[in-house]
Amino acid sequence: ILRQVTGDAAFRVYSLRHAGANWVYMALEGDRSAVWDRLWAAHPLMLAYLRDGDGLRHRLLGSVDRTDRRALLSITLLQGHLAVATTFMHYLHTSSLLQLQSVYRYADDIPQAVLAAAALAKPANFSEQITAGWAASLRHARRRSGWTLSAGSRLPQPAAKGAKTQPHRWLLFSDVERLLDAHANQQQPVGHIATHFGVAEDFINAAIRASAGVADWIGAKVVRPASDALPTVQMPSARMNQAERLQLDHLVHNTHAAWRSAPRLVVNAIGLILDRTTRLHEELTLCDPEQLKTALAFFGHCGVEPRDLQFVLRRRSSSATIPDWAAPLLGAYAPTPVRVLPPDTKASDASLAQWLRIRLVDRKGQAIPQVLARAVFTAWVNLSAASASGNEA
Repeated sequence: ILRQVTGDAAFRVYSLRHAGANWVYMALEGDRSAVWDRLWAAHPLMLAYLRDGDGLRHRLLGSVDRTDRRALLSITLLQGHLAVATTFMHYLHTSSLLQLQSVYRYADDIPQAVLAAAALAKPANFSEQITAGWAASLRHARRRSGWTLSAGSRLPQPAAKGAKTQPHRWLLFSDVERLLDAHANQQQPVGHIATHFGVAEDFINAAIRASAGVADWIGAKVVRPASDALPTVQMPSARMNQAERLQLDHLVHNTHAAWRSAPRLVVNAIGLILDRTTRLHEELTLCDPEQLKTALAFFGHCGVEPRDLQFVLRRRSSSATIPDWAAPLLGAYAPTPVRVLPPDTKASDASLAQWLRIRLVDRKGQAIPQVLARAVFTAWVNLSAASASGNEA
């Protein structure tokens, strides 16, 4: 509905966060000059909101003094940002309107002869904005920035009931989090969630069911209804730093690319990782040559370098020798660092010597198991949903 009303096919509910920051910014910094009356003449509710800027200032800052410079800081606090720079650089997009306000306020006080001598007469584009209002201002800004609608930026048409022709979308882990949160916590109808992500309802249904099937893989909780209704999946808090999130997104993107070029390999590898990863340390545990070939081929297709992996040997001795069956199969991953750790089972030394474990590590060599776990979880949800909904990536 928001996309149809705004005419912006890329609109998301998250866009309201940016819009809220900008409306507060204009209300706090607007000076009630005539420029606002003319610019927002076609939008009386917005104009009334801006005229009440002093009231908002009093509620947020406790003062209506326009020299008080805490306005930007208050928006930063409302947005939950740590730095004012983040708010100003990435969230506030209406600074030019406040500059327009200043230009007209001071231009009226400067003698025309001075403006002419300094070649600072009011530009025609400002006059255009004042004359035609906000719509013309937006068109002018788009022309200046070279902004155009992309070929795919058409308004989404309402899908016919039961239709399965909506495009499949490869979801990131953050997308899956939002999808499951909308269903489980916000209790949004599946149709609304499908509209937000631009996919068919059957894809959302399949994604939720697939998430429930492997929820224990990432510690999520599943509530299964007595009827045939969809289960609800409560996602755990994803405590990852920025580097880990970037690595997770990179791995999910590359898994998608690998699936398009080698679908059977990716499907087999995802199943292997789900089946052969220990829950205690979240290490991929292998003792079969074919399994190792599949795992390393998958990592290779996903752009995982030797420095991103670590071979783990869980032994009672300090021997760092790779098992004989595995050494000839390493290929490009032969330089991968090897680490010897104490065993986590009561298996015999002979048995332990035949096992090779693999884990994902950061640039400091520290294990980041949650990255691989969440990447595999996300890939499983995408593959299952794509298969169940009859769509291709």
